[in-house]
Amino acid sequence: MKKFIKNIIVSVSVITLISASFTACNNENSPGSSTADNKPKETTAVATTAMPVNNELQPPEFSCESGFYDSSFSLTLSSESDNTKIYYTTDGSIPTSESNLYSDPIQITDRSSEPNVLSAIGGITPDKNSEFIPSSPVQKGTVIRAVAVDDDNTSSIVSTNTYFVGLSQQNDYNNSVIISLSTDRNNFFDYNNGIYVLGAAYDSWSQSVNVNSYDTWEMEGNYTQRGREWERPVHMELIEPDGKSVFEQDLGIRIMGKATRSYNQKSLRLYARDEYGKKRIEYSLIPDLQKKGDPETEVDKYKTFLLRNGGNDCDYTKIRDPLIQKLLSDRDIATQGSRPAVVFLDGEYWGLYSIQEDYSDNYIQYHYGIDNNDVVMIKCGDLEEGTEEDISLYNDYNIFVNNKDLSKKSDYEDFCKMVDIQNFIDYYCTLIYTANEDCIINFDNNWRLWRSRTVTDKDYHDGKWRFMLYDTEFSLGLYKGGKNSGDNSLTAAMQSSLFRFLTKSDDFKKQFALTFMDMTNLNFNPENSLPVLDSLVDEYRSNATNTFTRFGPSWLFDSSIEQTEYYDENVNQIRDFLSKRYSYAPKMLKNAFSLKGEAVELTVNVNNADAGTVKINTITPDFSSGKWTGLYFTDYPVTLTAQCADGYSFKEWKGKEVNSSDPTITVKFSEAVTISADFTKKS
Repeated sequence: MKKFIKNIIVSVSVITLISASFTACNNENSPGSSTADNKPKETTAVATTAMPVNNELQPPEFSCESGFYDSSFSLTLSSESDNTKIYYTTDGSIPTSESNLYSDPIQITDRSSEPNVLSAIGGITPDKNSEFIPSSPVQKGTVIRAVAVDDDNTSSIVSTNTYFVGLSQQNDYNNSVIISLSTDRNNFFDYNNGIYVLGAAYDSWSQSVNVNSYDTWEMEGNYTQRGREWERPVHMELIEPDGKSVFEQDLGIRIMGKATRSYNQKSLRLYARDEYGKKRIEYSLIPDLQKKGDPETEVDKYKTFLLRNGGNDCDYTKIRDPLIQKLLSDRDIATQGSRPAVVFLDGEYWGLYSIQEDYSDNYIQYHYGIDNNDVVMIKCGDLEEGTEEDISLYNDYNIFVNNKDLSKKSDYEDFCKMVDIQNFIDYYCTLIYTANEDCIINFDNNWRLWRSRTVTDKDYHDGKWRFMLYDTEFSLGLYKGGKNSGDNSLTAAMQSSLFRFLTKSDDFKKQFALTFMDMTNLNFNPENSLPVLDSLVDEYRSNATNTFTRFGPSWLFDSSIEQTEYYDENVNQIRDFLSKRYSYAPKMLKNAFSLKGEAVELTVNVNNADAGTVKINTITPDFSSGKWTGLYFTDYPVTLTAQCADGYSFKEWKGKEVNSSDPTITVKFSEAVTISADFTKKS
């Protein structure tokens, strides 16, 4: 039973009624069968009503917990006082004294065969050829929202639970997280104020322009509007894969994204604010997510987060961005953790999304320990976080890069004082390797920089600009069938002014070339990247194909191809790109940088995998087998650093022309070479 208060005194008759109801509401994971073994649901108290709210008035209690149930059951609502009435809704709206008056137990049934309501609403994209309204009923749950009202017509806060009957979290949703969003449907679909529709904003805009001269993603609508006035209240409930509803909170919600706002399935940004009850989300939305600045600590606080539709990859695999972000999570760039979730809106199936971190000053605070009031963030040249005076910091950076000769060692060193150069290189290596076609390199798009306003000796508090990786999915062969793995994206990147200027510096070219091969050898190596791809496919595939049935693409249902076959074809394009890109990447680097040497094998052995490991330039590969091999160009020396496990010490390096006991060595080689690191147990 959901507990909002302790020591509630109820009559014997109410206790008996509740006990009887528990017998009828055992769900597939039995969260309702025993409250003692279940973690209490984390809640916030807001959800204001049209009536004055009395915070001393306890909200209604539900006899059954949120979750999945095999069969219909009776739901009992109860109040601690005989002098209150209970009002409830089943459409996601906040109850008032004009809502359903509770008198008898509510029958919770399988509603999936009922006619669609929200899913039947059109006018959510200007492209009538691509607008998709499902022809069959979508899967449905039941959202019950209830308030207690006293004799003075004051209301308690709102209690909300979500029930799914005849559906299985394991079988229907691949054991994914379930998110239930409940709100007054007008917040999404009202002509004037609904954030999900074309609405009045489109009609007003279309009367003043030649609509035919615009692409659909350029057209205005309610869903393209931005700012607090286009934020709506929503209640979110999260059911973990074990079937337990352990978190709920009242939040604000907006449409997010750029071109994808015109899609049938739109991405959403959710906000925690004091006015909704709590100023932050204190729950591990993405389990085991480590801080970038402290990998030993988990991120369990959020100010905002995203429910992302997959961006440009929405109608294909939905996994390109999660894949790239995951592959690069160990690099020196900000990345966004994520996990898949199936979303229901007011009880109706709303498809597969990724719960994803959102970039903000709070992200920097939670990941890097920089006070959010000391964060400056620039998005595509505009100030996103900070004060108006902070734009001068970015202007100083711009003036410098546009007026200095970065081929001069002194100017390049000054540039490295303004910019975290390893971060810069990691970022550009990622865009180039994945052949990103919508980024800072080609369209001056989808880029963010951040820095601390003040400078101290604290980590990341050095005032240097750092890149943040996001919206990466226009890559890995998207829209090209995965057949652009042989595109020389590095040469193309050298057409952009800043990158071209930097490649005039020998120091930059050396660090870039070594890093590019580091990432080729480890992060993008098919031996590492394809298993990550396969794991994401396991998580996303069945729910993604179900989402096609809800949101399209419409043309898919006019073709002979099955949804799963279509999905697998698109995944295979990613797999093909990653496999072939790995072979092409060294050639791309050699041609673009006019390298004189060849890419040869460097093999590193450790005499005892339990005793230590070896860092190679910027990477620390897995040495559990005792051996690792990668490719490096003979143009540049490679740096090896022995890293000892507890209880061991480093003894020496062994190999051709290598004889040193220093933990860190720099090795120049002209042919394939094998080097061994010997560790010894401390006495």
